[in-house]
Amino acid sequence: MLRKIVFLCLALILTACQGGAPFHFSPTSTPFPEKYSGAIQVGPYKLVLSCEGKGEPTIILENGMDYLSWDLLSTARFKKITRTCRYLRAGLGGEPINGPRTTMDQVKDLHSLLTQSGVPGPYILVGHSIAGYNLVLYTGQYPKDVVGLVCVDCRYSAVYQIFMNKLDSQNPNDTAVINQARNDQNQVEDNWAQLQEHVDIRTSDQQVLKVTTLGNRPLIVLVAGADDFFEDKVLQQLFAESWMEANQQLSKLSTRGQIEVVPFYNHTSILSNDKVDTAIQQVYAAVKAGK
Repeated sequence: MLRKIVFLCLALILTACQGGAPFHFSPTSTPFPEKYSGAIQVGPYKLVLSCEGKGEPTIILENGMDYLSWDLLSTARFKKITRTCRYLRAGLGGEPINGPRTTMDQVKDLHSLLTQSGVPGPYILVGHSIAGYNLVLYTGQYPKDVVGLVCVDCRYSAVYQIFMNKLDSQNPNDTAVINQARNDQNQVEDNWAQLQEHVDIRTSDQQVLKVTTLGNRPLIVLVAGADDFFEDKVLQQLFAESWMEANQQLSKLSTRGQIEVVPFYNHTSILSNDKVDTAIQQVYAAVKAGK
């Protein structure tokens, strides 16, 4: 039972862009309200969207897997920088999902939501955990819409394979936990599919990895320095190394990518750290300066 819980947790956390073109900040024909809240029909789902503040580019907040990373106060928190919008992906509002779904499905949902609601672009995408998938793939699909990105302890699609490679490099007689980790690798996909968002994680991995560059967009990757996902010290060390290597790969997708470790904060508590606000402010300033 404990093993199943551990690997469900692993599933939760393992949870080509035109960057050189100039971006223009044109006023919208109809001013977007400084405070907005609504539910927009996107395919079979109603997606809840809330925005506060004014100015462009607009911050778009992406949640973690089956988890509301950004609470109702988040839009108020970042609106001092520029207009900030928070939304709930299909499944996060409690409605049943016709699954399985992929990151591409979610990305298309967001694009439809922003188009229908008229939220002014371009956008700075800010995401936590599995949202690393969404940020990269959205930029790959709609490069003219995205001017900057901030990843807060994000999962990047390469992490699972890096982790499994590290497990395979260990001596088969190391520990029972590592041996069990090797044997249970095929259960990860099932674990993801059983969550309320019903994500086909293996297909999503391949979708995201097809995006090989984020151009020269400003990108800041924050990594929690105090994550402790496994009781077994060897397994935890291997996973921590894998998580860091994957985030380093993510940061290198942009020629202006930066990575910073936030010590003493874990995967969840990092969301409240001022480093998040600073990173968004830095990306915003870089975009506005056209640098």
